[in-house]
Amino acid sequence: MSWQLTSHLFPQIAAVLVSLVLAVVIWRARTSRSSVALGITVIGIVGWSTVYALQIASTDLETKLLWNDFRFLFVLVTVVGYVVFAARYTSNDRWLRQPIPVAIVVPAAITLALVFTNDAHGLVRAGERLETVGGAEILVFEYGRWFWAHVAYIYVLMAVAIGWIVRFARRNWTIYRDQAAIIVLAAIVPWIGSVLYVFGVTTVEYTTFGLSISTVAFAWAMYRYDLLDLVPIARERVVEEMRDGVIVLDIEDRIVDCNEAALPILTADTQSDALGSDVHTQLEATPLPAREESCHVTDGCGVDEPVGGTDHPSGDVATGPEREPAHTTAAGTDRERVAPGEIDERDTMLDLETGLESVVDDEFETVVGTPLDALFARDRRESCATEVTCPVDGERRHYVLLLSPFHDDSGKLTGRLVVAEDVTAMRRRERKLEHARSVLERRTRQLEMRNREQATLIENLPGVVYRYSGLESDRERGRGSEREDRSDPESEVEHDSDHGDWRETESVTFVSSGADELTGYSAREFESGDVSLQSIVYPDDRETTTQQKQLAIDEETRFDVTYRVVTNDETQRWVRDIGEGVYDEHGNLEFVEGFILDVTGNKRREQLQVLTRVLRHNIRNEMNVISGRIDLAIQDAQPAVREHLEVVERVAHRVTRLGTKARDIQQLLDSDGAPDIERLDVTRTVEQAVAKLVDEHPDDVSVETNVPSELEIYGNELLGTAVYELLENAVVHTGTAVYPTQITVTIRSTTTERAEIRIEDDGPGIPESELEALNGRMESPLVHGSGLGLWVVRWIVDAYGDLEISSDEGGTTASIRLRRVEDGAVTP
Repeated sequence: MSWQLTSHLFPQIAAVLVSLVLAVVIWRARTSRSSVALGITVIGIVGWSTVYALQIASTDLETKLLWNDFRFLFVLVTVVGYVVFAARYTSNDRWLRQPIPVAIVVPAAITLALVFTNDAHGLVRAGERLETVGGAEILVFEYGRWFWAHVAYIYVLMAVAIGWIVRFARRNWTIYRDQAAIIVLAAIVPWIGSVLYVFGVTTVEYTTFGLSISTVAFAWAMYRYDLLDLVPIARERVVEEMRDGVIVLDIEDRIVDCNEAALPILTADTQSDALGSDVHTQLEATPLPAREESCHVTDGCGVDEPVGGTDHPSGDVATGPEREPAHTTAAGTDRERVAPGEIDERDTMLDLETGLESVVDDEFETVVGTPLDALFARDRRESCATEVTCPVDGERRHYVLLLSPFHDDSGKLTGRLVVAEDVTAMRRRERKLEHARSVLERRTRQLEMRNREQATLIENLPGVVYRYSGLESDRERGRGSEREDRSDPESEVEHDSDHGDWRETESVTFVSSGADELTGYSAREFESGDVSLQSIVYPDDRETTTQQKQLAIDEETRFDVTYRVVTNDETQRWVRDIGEGVYDEHGNLEFVEGFILDVTGNKRREQLQVLTRVLRHNIRNEMNVISGRIDLAIQDAQPAVREHLEVVERVAHRVTRLGTKARDIQQLLDSDGAPDIERLDVTRTVEQAVAKLVDEHPDDVSVETNVPSELEIYGNELLGTAVYELLENAVVHTGTAVYPTQITVTIRSTTTERAEIRIEDDGPGIPESELEALNGRMESPLVHGSGLGLWVVRWIVDAYGDLEISSDEGGTTASIRLRRVEDGAVTP
């Protein structure tokens, strides 16, 4: 193998050196969007220039042919890398998805295979020889048929890549245009040399000399125009992916371009249908007046809520995903449905001019209520904005139209740009914000009124409501003790001796007027410090009371203490003191609130017992007389009258039953909530209740039982009353001779320790108000039941079990869960 030194080598060596430097720079910027593809291109240039230099330097034919074969490899690497770089640079990445990469790679692979096997077929080189040119041995070819296919393949790829870049350069701003021009130059120069060589104009291939110019061009683009740092994003992608509608108009207001987001406000179904049309005929929108008096929004749950009058067509604001606007204002107002008595009577108006000012920039003049024809007829050199509404998929949406001119490089007006910003979500927020403000104002007034009502209520309570500060929690007292220990060695003794006694630190901030009636001291005397709450506690009860309160405060729980007080006239009264500490966010005690109730008059229970007993006796006697008279009257009455008398008879029976229920309630009261517990056969108890029900309502009920032969539980004789009340409750509300109530009673062991009585009926269910009262275990003016039966059940079962009642339109299910008697257990 021999070598020759010729001037043709110097451009190749220069191309290799410059390309290597450029490759290092590209490697450092490899995180850039197009750096990898550009790096592949430069590697191809380095390889191409190197093997061609080696081909020129060698003198024998075999060596030249070997390097020439490798040149094909680097030519393909350079071309494919440049195409990928152009696609990435101009954001034509979609052309790099399957199957297009396969269509690019397969011909290249075929070419390489044919190149390295050319001796077998001659499709690439039909012949070769050496010629002396300028004193150097140069390789000359006779091209085969595949070579021309290869050349066409290379030129098509380069033409596509250059076309992408030229098209991009024409449509983008200055700095990218300069970048693109240099990139196109870097591609065209080498291929001029290639064309001259392939078509026989020159004997020596100057393509590699052009490659050295290409590397210099790439380097200049990187350092002068930040090629890898300032990679553009395609205008088409930006515009198409914008969530705002964009419409480009020519000087005659014809649509020359638009994105998909603009279609909702146009009559055209596709972008191509809109192009070339007059914007006046395409816009499917209605300007809103300066003050909108009719609008519909949703309450967030899809419920349409009208506001104001009916001047404009109404629709719903979509509840699906919407763009969140960058600005929000409270310019709009809204009135949502509220409970009776809470309707805001003020007129609700939306000031669109104020709303537009919050959306558009200062350079845009806000135009409200102007027809679109008049809007576009304005001076084309001015920028303006207006708000329109249009139906989209059956829904009414709001858009702000921003109309602005654009000019060419010489400053000549060439058209206008319309941007349609969807502000539907913003308008809804504005209305909801205004509604929230109205609700807040209304709630504030209600709160003030409620505070006044509470103050009135407190002042009229039969007891004393108080608030005081000065009592420390255990945590605060511990911190204080540490400080005292460091400052005064004797403080520990003093603290221990005064532990829990806050007479010196108590500061009463509020005492209700009931203090005068209970203690004989006025509220002013307590609040001024002349008298303390601790000082009126009976001396023998003072220490215990203090300790119990202090313990509850340290544990941050409620205290409930009963003790004696000494009134101003030296009499004693028993009181019940219920209260708790109020703490800040750090857990420090701020003050203590409580309520003191006079419980001296608990003799009322005895009076109540007497009253109940007398009433039950009198009611029973009177109802016996009424029932007897009704029986006689029914026998002699006409059918029409008999029906009314039977109703009276049933009512009389229920009144008699009230006496029995009153007796059961009295029995519960006498037991102080802890009745005697004994073993019961729950099966027998339930069967007796069912038998009694069927006996009293033979035609109104059908009972199915699923019970064991025997099952012992803990309870008392009142359990039968509870079961009967549940059964009867189902019958009296739904059962008739025509449609008797279907009741299923099941007794089962849920665990080894628990048993359950389950009663199910097919009635209309218990009203929600009664269930709420029962589950809350108390009645109030807003939550109450209509009878005593279910309350009796609740009070009986709560003494030794659990009651759960669920109800719907298909019926009611009541479950009584009781403790089972285990084998060998002793009755408690």
